Amino acid sequence: MLTFLTRFRPVDGAIVALTTIAVSLTLVHWNRIFADASVDVPVVLAALVGGLGALIAMRGGLRSLASTAVAIVVGLVGLAAWYNTSVADLPGDFISSWKGLASTGLKIPTFREFVIVPTILAFASAWAIVDITARRRVGAAVALPLTVVHGAAIAYSISAGRSPWWYAVAVGASVLGLILLSTVDRPLAQEMQETAKARAAAGAETGPTRIRWRQAAVAAPIIGLLALGGAGLNRSLASRDDEAFDLRERLVRPLDVFEATTPLARVKGGLVEPAPVGVFTISLEGLGPDDSVQFIPIASLDQYDGAVWTSSARFESAGAVLNQPAQLVRTSDQSIVQVVDLTDDYPFRFLPRVGVLTENTAGEIGWDPRSGSIARPSDSIDERFQSTQVLRLDPEEAEPSLDGPPSSVRYAATPPTLSEDQIPIFESFLADATEGATSEWDRLLRLNEWLRSDNFGYNTEAPAGHSLAALASYLDPGEAGEDAVRAGFSEQSASVFAIAARQLGVPSRVVVGYRLPEGSTLTAENSQILVTEDMIYAWPEVWVSGTGWTRFDPTNTGNETLEQTARTPAVSSEGEEAQISDLPELQEPVLIPEEGAGNSVLQRFMWPIILLALPLLYLLGLFIAKRVRRSRRRRAKSTADRTVGAWLETRDRLGSLGLPTDKSSSVADLADVLDLRDLSPVADEVSSMSPLVDAALFSPSEPDAQIAEQAWSAADGAIAVAKKSQPLATRVRASVHPSSIVGK
Repeated sequence: MLTFLTRFRPVDGAIVALTTIAVSLTLVHWNRIFADASVDVPVVLAALVGGLGALIAMRGGLRSLASTAVAIVVGLVGLAAWYNTSVADLPGDFISSWKGLASTGLKIPTFREFVIVPTILAFASAWAIVDITARRRVGAAVALPLTVVHGAAIAYSISAGRSPWWYAVAVGASVLGLILLSTVDRPLAQEMQETAKARAAAGAETGPTRIRWRQAAVAAPIIGLLALGGAGLNRSLASRDDEAFDLRERLVRPLDVFEATTPLARVKGGLVEPAPVGVFTISLEGLGPDDSVQFIPIASLDQYDGAVWTSSARFESAGAVLNQPAQLVRTSDQSIVQVVDLTDDYPFRFLPRVGVLTENTAGEIGWDPRSGSIARPSDSIDERFQSTQVLRLDPEEAEPSLDGPPSSVRYAATPPTLSEDQIPIFESFLADATEGATSEWDRLLRLNEWLRSDNFGYNTEAPAGHSLAALASYLDPGEAGEDAVRAGFSEQSASVFAIAARQLGVPSRVVVGYRLPEGSTLTAENSQILVTEDMIYAWPEVWVSGTGWTRFDPTNTGNETLEQTARTPAVSSEGEEAQISDLPELQEPVLIPEEGAGNSVLQRFMWPIILLALPLLYLLGLFIAKRVRRSRRRRAKSTADRTVGAWLETRDRLGSLGLPTDKSSSVADLADVLDLRDLSPVADEVSSMSPLVDAALFSPSEPDAQIAEQAWSAADGAIAVAKKSQPLATRVRASVHPSSIVGK
C-alpha cells in the first residue's frame, strides 16, 4: 500500500484540482437553465471523482483502454448509488433524458432525469482530461474533452443568454494550465530514442526529461489568443441570437396530448349526469379578501372548421419556472398556490388552472407556451403547482381598444365559411343583437346581453352540437316566429358568441371549464372545493388590446325552459344528411402512445442486453480481425511478402504482450533487446528469423518457398514462448487489447 502511495506526486494533485475547476466552469451555463443550485454538488463531485479515479487507475498500472473500462464501471455504480437507482436503468435514463433536457421549459427542475446529463458529462470529461494530462501525452489533447463538455453545456443553455466575458478567459487559462502540467516529467522525445537505446544497452539508467518550457512557450500565446477571441466573439454575437445554434429549438419535442372528442362535446354529458360525480378538488392559497374565483378554465379552443371547436395548443414539457405565455398581456402582481387533486373520473387530458402557470412542482406536465394551457401527458401525476392569477377586465367596467390584434392571435379573427342558407340566419341574428351599437366594444356588450335575454332559454336536455348547421337551426326561429325561445345551453351560446365576434373582426375562442355555483365560489375563507361533473361549462373569450383574452358569459342559466326547438345537432358544417342519431357518442380522451409503447418488458431489459452484447461483439470482432490479418500475411502471393509477414506478426504479437518492440527495430535489434531483458528463450526464437527475413528483403531473386515456412515456424515458436514467459493477466490483456491488431 505504501509503495502504491509513493507513486503519486504533487503535480498529480494539481492536475486533479485544475481539472475539477475546468469542468466545474460548465456551471456558468447549467445554473442559467436549472431552477436552483442543486445541480452544483453532483457536477463538482462528479468532476472530482472522475479525476481522482483516472489518476488512481493510471498509477495502479492500468493502460488507457483498461482505465476507460474502469471509468464506465465506477461511473455507473457511483451514479446509481448517488441517485438511488439501478445500474441497468442509467444508460437508458441518460439517452432518454438528453432530449428531455433540451425540450423542457425553462427553468428546468433539478430532478434526477435532468441532472444526470451534466453529471455524467462532468465525470467522463474529468476522467479523460486527467488520463491525458497525467500520462504526459500531447498536451493540447486536453482541450478535446473540455471542448465536448463545455460545448454541450453551451448548446443546452444558449437560449438563456450569452456567457460572461470572463468565462472564455477562465476556460482558456484552465487549458493552458493543464498543458503546462502535462509537460512536467514528460517522457523522452522521439528524437532521443537512439540515445535512450544506447544508454539502456550499456546498462545505464534513463530518466525523464524535465519541464518542456519550449512547448509551454508556444502554447501560452495560442491559448491566450483563443480565450480573448472567444470573449470578443461572445460579446459581438450578443445581439445576434437569431443566427446562433440553439439545441433547444432543434430538439423540442411536442407532447402528444390528444382528446378523442373535442372537450366542448363533453359539456352536455356532464350537465345531464344523473348523480353529481366529483372530478377534482381544488384549493387556492393566497387569495385576497376581495378575490372571488368562479370560473376554472380547462381547454382553450381557438380553431373552428365549421364543424367542431378544437385547440391549437402545442404542448411541451413544463419546466420548474416558466416564462409569461406569448398570448398573455396583463397580469396581476399577486401569486397564488393552486393545488389540484384529480379523481379517477376526471375526463380530460387538459388540466384546470386558475390563472397562468409560473412555477411547477408537479413533475412532468405539458405546457403550451403560447396560450399557457396545461395538460397531463400520462394518467398519473401529482398536480401541485403555482400559478399567477390573471387580471381580467370586466366588460361593463371600461371600453378597451379592439384594434390591431397581434399576429399571434390574428388567425382567431377569421370567421368560418357559411353556406348560402346559413348566411341570412347569422346576418339577421347579428343585426338584431347589435342594433344601436356605436362601437365594436359596444357590439360585443349588446351581443352578450342579447344571448342572455329571454329570447334564449336554458335547457340541458336540448340537443347537443355546435356545427354551423346545428347553430343555424338553434338561431332560426322557423315556423314558431320571432317570439320563439331558442333552447340550448353553454355549448351553443358560447359558440354563437365566438363566431359572431369573428364576423365583427374580433379574435375569439371558446373555453371549456367549470363554473362554480353562486355561493360556492373560491374565496379566502372558502379556499377549497370539490368540483363535480355537472359544473362543466363553456364561455367565449375575445382578444382585447392591452388586456389579452377577456371572458364573456352569454349563457343565462337562470332562464330555464322546457321548450325544445326541433333542430339537428349536425356534425358537418352544412348538416345536409345529419340526423339527431348521427351525433357520435362521447368517448373517453386518450393519449397517443409513444412509439414502442407496450414493449415495457423489452425496454426494461434492453440496456442490460446491450451492455452484455457489446463486449461479446467486440471480442468476436477482435478474434476475426486477428485471424484475417494472420491469414493475409501467411497467404501473400510472394515468398518475400510471406516471410516479412511472419516477422510483422511476431513483432505485433510480442508488442501486445508488453515486450519492448519498436516498428523501427530490425529482427536482430529486437533479439538483442529481448536478451538484455532476460528473455533469452524468446530472443533465440526471434534471432532464428533474422537470416530468413534478410534473405527475403535483400536476395536478388525470389526466395525459396521453404524460407517462408521456416519463418512462420519461428514466428509461432517465438509467440508461444513469449506467452509462457508472461503472467496470466498479461496474456488475457493482450488477447482483448486492440494493440494486438493495430500494433504498437
